[in-house]
Amino acid sequence: MHKAWILLCLASLGLVAPLHAAAPGLAMTYGPLNPGPQNVGTFGPVVFLQITAFNTSTENVDVTSLSLQASGSVNDTNAAVSAYVDANQDGVPDGGPLAVQNFTTDNGVVSLNFAPQVVTPGASATFLVECGTWTTVGTVALTLSSVVGTGETTVLTAVASGLPL
Repeated sequence: MHKAWILLCLASLGLVAPLHAAAPGLAMTYGPLNPGPQNVGTFGPVVFLQITAFNTSTENVDVTSLSLQASGSVNDTNAAVSAYVDANQDGVPDGGPLAVQNFTTDNGVVSLNFAPQVVTPGASATFLVECGTWTTVGTVALTLSSVVGTGETTVLTAVASGLPL
């Protein structure tokens, strides 16, 4: 971050050419075991999404947030949503949750903010999204509405593409 700031200052003084860095990119895809919409009820947590972020840039990208939109026949208000790392893409969380948040409205959007998950150039990171227990039985779908990532060198927001986003 300091190098980019120094170069920007030098460019503003006309001492070096201005920076024209391209924003880093994340190609978002569904993981190999993505379950999609689920029937839910009074039973325990259900995995809804397996999402892979592929770093298409030449710098490390720190992924720090996933935002999700709920839809379906069940009221999502107060349903807990959790994000996990799925390093081996087996559909099972690897370790504890990165973040947990509750929907505040039916068919609402929830943002799961977490510590940076570093994705190196040409590599990928896979995340699982799971929801907790509902009070009624029905069908629920979660879709990824946004992903936040930042380039470690340029400090620019990563541009996510793919999926429905």
